[in-house]
Amino acid sequence: MSELRFAIIGFGNIGSKHYEHIINNQNARLIAVCDIDERKKGKIHHPNILFFNNLTNMLDIIEIDILCICTPNYLHYEHAILALNRNKHVVIEKPMALKKTDCDSLIALANAKQKQIFTVMQNRFSSTIQFVKELISNNHLGKIYQIHVNCFWNRNEKYYSTSNWRGIKDKDGGVLYTQFSHFVDLLYYLHGDIEIYNYGTIKNYNHAYINIEDSGSFIMTSKKGSIINFNYSTCSFNENMESSFTIIAEFGSLKIGGQYCNTIEYLNLQDKNILYPKLEKISANDYGNYKGSANNHDKVINNVINVLLAKETIMSDALDGMHVVNIIENMYNIVQP
Repeated sequence: MSELRFAIIGFGNIGSKHYEHIINNQNARLIAVCDIDERKKGKIHHPNILFFNNLTNMLDIIEIDILCICTPNYLHYEHAILALNRNKHVVIEKPMALKKTDCDSLIALANAKQKQIFTVMQNRFSSTIQFVKELISNNHLGKIYQIHVNCFWNRNEKYYSTSNWRGIKDKDGGVLYTQFSHFVDLLYYLHGDIEIYNYGTIKNYNHAYINIEDSGSFIMTSKKGSIINFNYSTCSFNENMESSFTIIAEFGSLKIGGQYCNTIEYLNLQDKNILYPKLEKISANDYGNYKGSANNHDKVINNVINVLLAKETIMSDALDGMHVVNIIENMYNIVQP
């Protein structure tokens, strides 16, 4: 099997990214797109791609190998269950689900069906992140003392008013799920799990029209004994400001920053033979009235295909997705009544 058959559920901003990269991949064929909004059919510019407004109907009618789930956060679990029960692999946009117990159920079902769950964490592919991952994996930093994560973005009223789920606690989950789960994932990917959730506070400063926070600050201790400081806000004036990781360690210190962890702002290592890497130019996913994380969805789709064709190992699997949801759940648990 050299051509894998895809379908997409949810044809908004993210679904359109999946559409673009699937139709441009020679090892993929997009069979259908599903969205409850019939007007989205007009975005399909290929006559052989079918359009459905009901996921169950689509899965009953067409033959596919993989379903890309690009719906609002609260629907990820439901849609993944439907697809796995019909023996389809699933690609789930972040977050994998809004509860760890739902992630556990998805993992159990995927194992029973012998199907793969791919969780979309495209920032892992960025050359800055791969450089830091290699430093840590090869012990070039030694013991890591502290990691400081700062994520300061802008999300305005237009962003929330153009959606019927963003900013609603039961559907959105919170800023850590919708905006900054990528950076929780990078923390887990680079350094592993959290042992102690020492302190946390969240507030809503200037988004009175939503019932979730817009800012937060947490201090945690990793299982490796490092102090983790995680600060975030969607109150940055007018535009996204920063997404950065600062690492203070035994054999060096570094900071990767820029708006999307796309630059090396500081690097001082004991091993002077390690040079600055050649960095790929990273742009953000641009959705018109706001910008998201790194535009690496082409790499995500390539990895999905290559894993299923036994050419690569998976970049971000169901266990990774579950751990990210678990960390976020635990962060919120120490500040919720």
